[in-house]
Amino acid sequence: MILTEEQKERKNEMRLLNRARKKEVVPKKEPEEPKEEPQEPIEEPQEPQEDPEVVCKRAIADKR
Repeated sequence: MILTEEQKERKNEMRLLNRARKKEVVPKKEPEEPKEEPQEPIEEPQEPQEDPEVVCKRAIADKR
């Protein structure tokens, strides 16, 4: 597909505009309403989270 000079310039302009638009997009934070939290936070026992990659490598090593 061969583009004319005008088409190349237009494509380049649109590319630059889209890049600028993506960079400017910042998640808008809505004003947060004060949330009522219980006096005593509920503590759940937390198990150490292992990296999925480590789990996969360990499984492969166990198969050997």
